[in-house]
Amino acid sequence: MPDKPLAYLASPITSTEKRTVVERQLLAARISTVLTHLGLRFFCPAIYSKELVENGADLTHAEWMLFDSPFLQKCDILIVLCLTGWADSKGVAMEIEYFQKRRKPIFYLTPDEDTERNILHYGN
Repeated sequence: MPDKPLAYLASPITSTEKRTVVERQLLAARISTVLTHLGLRFFCPAIYSKELVENGADLTHAEWMLFDSPFLQKCDILIVLCLTGWADSKGVAMEIEYFQKRRKPIFYLTPDEDTERNILHYGN
């Protein structure tokens, strides 16, 4: 039985407003939980970076992208979490471009109030 594909869950993270960052991380965590229940293997920078920053990591955008690069290389598919601001995110744009250049599948997930229920229903 072949291994399940490894996904990269991209989403905007940074903002000038702390509240927006917290909301984005919370939504990414909620969607990540649903994907975990479905058995999907993935890497989510929004979740990973939250813990690092809370414990003292202070990286520039370029350093974060370099940090995430090995995960991009290993992942088979990209799931773009289309939160408010995703289309303006430099990081998300770079991640999409990376997958496009390698002709790897890209999926766009626009969460709404029914997203979690619909994803869980689809997985059953």
